[in-house]
Amino acid sequence: MRSKSTFSLAAGLLTISPFILFAAPAAAASIAGVWTAQFELGDQSTDYDLDLKQEGEKVTGDMVSPRSQNHYPVSKGGFKDSTLTLDIPRNFGGQDVVLHIVAKLEKDGRLVGTVGIEGLGEGKFEAKLKSPAKPAAPPPAKRGLKGRWKTVTQIGDRELAGNLEVTEREGKLHGVSTSERGSLELKSVALGDEGKVVMTLEINGREFKILAAFDGADRLKGNWEASDDHTVSGSWNAEREAAAPAAATAAAAAKAAVEPAGPLAGRLGCTTTLPEGRRIGFQLFLKASGEKLTGHMIAHEGRRFDIQPGTFKEGNLAFEVDVTGSDGQSRHLKFTGTVGAKGNVKGSWSGGDVSGDWTGSPAVEL
Repeated sequence: MRSKSTFSLAAGLLTISPFILFAAPAAAASIAGVWTAQFELGDQSTDYDLDLKQEGEKVTGDMVSPRSQNHYPVSKGGFKDSTLTLDIPRNFGGQDVVLHIVAKLEKDGRLVGTVGIEGLGEGKFEAKLKSPAKPAAPPPAKRGLKGRWKTVTQIGDRELAGNLEVTEREGKLHGVSTSERGSLELKSVALGDEGKVVMTLEINGREFKILAAFDGADRLKGNWEASDDHTVSGSWNAEREAAAPAAATAAAAAKAAVEPAGPLAGRLGCTTTLPEGRRIGFQLFLKASGEKLTGHMIAHEGRRFDIQPGTFKEGNLAFEVDVTGSDGQSRHLKFTGTVGAKGNVKGSWSGGDVSGDWTGSPAVEL
């Protein structure tokens, strides 16, 4: 039989330093929630708010005083066979004690049992549900990758603005990147389950990757890097463009159907085969203003030659340029070409007693 002095000491603990007890919710499947608990030791009764979490049979949480708002974590807790067990450590007056609760979940949703403090005795425990745990918020809806995006690619200290259009054909994603340098179809576009985006593209025979992740439903943040050298890299970000109203989209399509393609502008990656059979590459930087064509050529060895003012009319271009070969010999070359639907150019060149064919494709620069 417990002595009167034992209950007096326990009652003193209740009065001077309240304990926060944990109560089990009514539902056996989950006892998570905030509860009001009451326990009695001797002739003293005290109530506490109980913030309880459950994962399987494991129970965690805090015992919270409604008076001081102090929190006391559960060190060990479980809920099995409709029985809740909790150990809540507490320091009082420099002495560590453990509050031990054992309670049975009744049919009316109450937890009824005992609370004990080693060496100080045992008393009654009862708890009622105050507010059930809020259900986990569903993950934000994924809008997917399809659509038009405004992109910004960091290349050293320069930012290159552009657009990315992602479509789906036969269950597979496809992408086209466009900037002031031209357009380029991506080699692959993939969207992982966790919102990770991986895109690959080839520029002048070298493969690059774009690795990004969703930052919200309409933003992508990531980096680009060369597949053969990860140190060649920079940041890459994109923001989804708002979808145009159906009427505006139809009007734009009708306008495009009756209007000719816009003027040629940007950079072309070009190749030609010399008379001796050697194939070389060069670049053209062109700008059309009305029917006037200006720009310059970068030869395969890196030297620049300004083109003489040429013409661009109804998809056909013509210009002349004076170049100096690696042998020191100067030549006056004439170029003509026709621009195709995707901006590709096919044409011919001539200079004195030599001539050849050339092709060019819009180049995209990371």
